[in-house]
Amino acid sequence: MICAHRWDHPDPTSGEELHQVLWTTRSFILIPKDTELHTFSASKLFACLYPEAVTLAPVIASPEWRRRAAGDDRELGQFVTEVRRRLRDSEYQPRGEQDPIAHWIESDCWRSPATPSTNFAKAPGNRKPSQLRTYNSNLSDERHWRSAAWFSLKDRRGCGDVVLHHRALHPVIVRDRSPQMQEFRGAIWNSQRTETRFKAHNSPHKGG
Repeated sequence: MICAHRWDHPDPTSGEELHQVLWTTRSFILIPKDTELHTFSASKLFACLYPEAVTLAPVIASPEWRRRAAGDDRELGQFVTEVRRRLRDSEYQPRGEQDPIAHWIESDCWRSPATPSTNFAKAPGNRKPSQLRTYNSNLSDERHWRSAAWFSLKDRRGCGDVVLHHRALHPVIVRDRSPQMQEFRGAIWNSQRTETRFKAHNSPHKGG
């Protein structure tokens, strides 16, 4: 989720734009230009992000790093330094707009890990084993072709948006403690917004 947001909304003052170029380049390797109708799949876009997502995951999951992210100025600075090192983005600092890491620091790192409101098996469009025999391959093919046709017209814009809308991320974006949104796009927007901590001071240190 974090990488997908960074793909679509990079900060031009940091290394996020380099990641955007890197991920887009990978997408052309996995989904060559003018072959989108035949080679597109959301899984390939997930694969574009996979190395950086795996690199960042331990610092997000670690109880120790979560504690530092929620700590005082010094500890928060240590967390930001580690994020920079893992993402190879020496200019990164939490910002007040369109920053999923800042959102996580402000809204999640200080809380106990929460179970998602649903899981992949219960997400819309996912089949249960008992439904395999009644699975309609024509409908699945139609959805795939529609997605591939949409992607072919986007000229690689909104690649991260495709990942964010995939049902595999639904349990991460919509949590028990998430604000209730009328549409899923609202939940996606909320997953990268900040309210107070980084709004007034675009600094890696709490309170500016």
